[in-house]
Amino acid sequence: MQSSIARLLTFVVCAPVLACGGGESDDASGDSTDGGSQVGDAAAADARVPNDAVDAGGGKDAGGGKDAGDTEDAGDAGDAGPVVVATPVPNGIMPTCDGSFDGSFSWQEVDGASYTLEYGLQGDMAQAVNLPAGTTSYQPATPLGEGTYEWRVRAAIGGTFSDWSDVSVLKIGTTPQAPTVTVTSSTCAGRDLALSTPPVPGATYAWTGPNGFMSNEQNPVIAGVTTAGSGKYNVVVTVGDCSSPPGEGEVTVAPVTNGQFSQTLSADFAVNANTNVLTANDRVSLVSFGSGNDGEFRPLANTTLPGGEYEFTSIHIPAGVTVTVTGAEPLVLHSIGAVIIDGVLDASGQAGENGLTYQREGAGGAGVAGGAKGGAGSFSSPSGPLYGISGTGLGAGAFGAFWSGGGGGGFGTAGMASGGGGGGAGPAYGSAELTDFVGGSGGGGGSGGYECGAGGGGGGGGAVRMFGGSIEIGDTGAIHVDGGRGGSDGMGNCGGGGGGSGGALWLSSASTVVVKGALTAAGGAGGASQVPGNPYWGTGGDGGEGRIRIDGVLTVTGSVVPAAGFMTEALYSGGTSVTATLEPNVCVWGALSFTTNVPAETAATVDVLDGANTVLASDVANGTSLDTLPAVATAPAIRLRLNLSRTSGAVPELLDWSVAYTKQ
Repeated sequence: MQSSIARLLTFVVCAPVLACGGGESDDASGDSTDGGSQVGDAAAADARVPNDAVDAGGGKDAGGGKDAGDTEDAGDAGDAGPVVVATPVPNGIMPTCDGSFDGSFSWQEVDGASYTLEYGLQGDMAQAVNLPAGTTSYQPATPLGEGTYEWRVRAAIGGTFSDWSDVSVLKIGTTPQAPTVTVTSSTCAGRDLALSTPPVPGATYAWTGPNGFMSNEQNPVIAGVTTAGSGKYNVVVTVGDCSSPPGEGEVTVAPVTNGQFSQTLSADFAVNANTNVLTANDRVSLVSFGSGNDGEFRPLANTTLPGGEYEFTSIHIPAGVTVTVTGAEPLVLHSIGAVIIDGVLDASGQAGENGLTYQREGAGGAGVAGGAKGGAGSFSSPSGPLYGISGTGLGAGAFGAFWSGGGGGGFGTAGMASGGGGGGAGPAYGSAELTDFVGGSGGGGGSGGYECGAGGGGGGGGAVRMFGGSIEIGDTGAIHVDGGRGGSDGMGNCGGGGGGSGGALWLSSASTVVVKGALTAAGGAGGASQVPGNPYWGTGGDGGEGRIRIDGVLTVTGSVVPAAGFMTEALYSGGTSVTATLEPNVCVWGALSFTTNVPAETAATVDVLDGANTVLASDVANGTSLDTLPAVATAPAIRLRLNLSRTSGAVPELLDWSVAYTKQ
């Protein structure tokens, strides 16, 4: 009975038997006979029951002994051995690009099994969850964040566990934003087309576009794009398993034609932004210092020089020699070399003639070299007072009246009035830059009568312009363009003539101007009268000052009267000519060509500027293909700038220039 109970207990314990083996075995200490039955140690019993239970005819007898002819049933021979729990099969989870995962891990069921789930970030499955039988999925309490996760599961029945499943991978990412595409919206056939998009860490790029274009580069370049490249270009950015919506840019690739910019005529060059250059004779040049065709000017004795324009190789007026300018034309002197004045160059207006009592009025003084004539005084034997004659010129002194003197001529400053009822002052005119190159104005003639001859007005100073490689006024040298003085009343108690105004003196050097002697453009004094002041105001008014301009590096140890109203140090040593922006919509800049005439001690260079006049390339050689200069090749707009310079009176010139290009 005891043996039967023990055998029944063994069967009941092992009934759900996947963890138990079949067949019989003796107790660990061997069989013992206890009341006719075989009973092992209850604590260490290793009795197993086959999965299909014990055969009715093959069991051991109740007494525990074997029948004499009883053997174990053939079906019992060799039980199946230990039962292995099946490994659960995980269900795959597709990668997600939502930035988090709030779904479940799941697997296929193993009958009767409970489960253990492990999961975590790749390389660290730190989370473990035990799940009861019949549970085939698990949803984490908190959604999983972005990253790559690993997970696995195993089954258990009783105390026996299956193998772990293969590790499954769950990828959680975020869909990238649609990328920005940067591309030139319009370009020319034959140029390189650059596409670009901002970098995204860990990303790959997939470009597609017209004409079968594909690229995996972040910033691809299509060399020599054709018109077939017109259209929309898309790029998709992929990070892990997450791809962005496509970014898009559109391009128009235009067909091109060949063209050329060129300037060869004076009218072409005149439209440029020109500084200190001349645009005459179909060329751009610095101010001409002469051809030298008139040779050397070096008088050895006092002489006259008619107004006009002269082109000398050099000029030297020795000490003790006076050159007096005559004629009505302004005097313009060019010297390729140095100008040295140790003597005197005089282009002053003539004095007004004195009146002669009982005989006649004084004539007005003549102007020379562009200076204006003074007005004549008046005379009458039986009557008076008579009005004088006003001077001439833009700042003419007014006539004398009621015995007054004539007014002084004006130019750089106004003349002086004589006072009383006549003799008004001549006004100032012109500019310090001598834009209008004219001489001084004449003074007015005085008022006379009753046998008193009034004085004539002085003539205005002349206009002298001088160009030289260098200019020096020596210690004994002088250039005068003074106004003539007014004539007196000849001791006859009437009006004197007004003084003429000083004239214009403009010195232009390619280098230095040194004044050790004197430069003067003073106004002439008013003519004297025997009845000055109230009530007759017979003295003529003084002439106003003229104007002096000096271009060059100035050094003065002598005198300049009046002081130069305008000066610049390098006006004639250099100049520029800048074109307007060249043709719009240029695709490729071609060769720059130019022709210059560059004598010794001069230079001519060409720079390429952008539309804002910033230098892109300087001193570009003739024949250079501008597309080979990186800053120029990519410029949307360019200008050309000519630079002319010299250290003598020689003249550098640009005869022509051109740029080839292709454009839309």
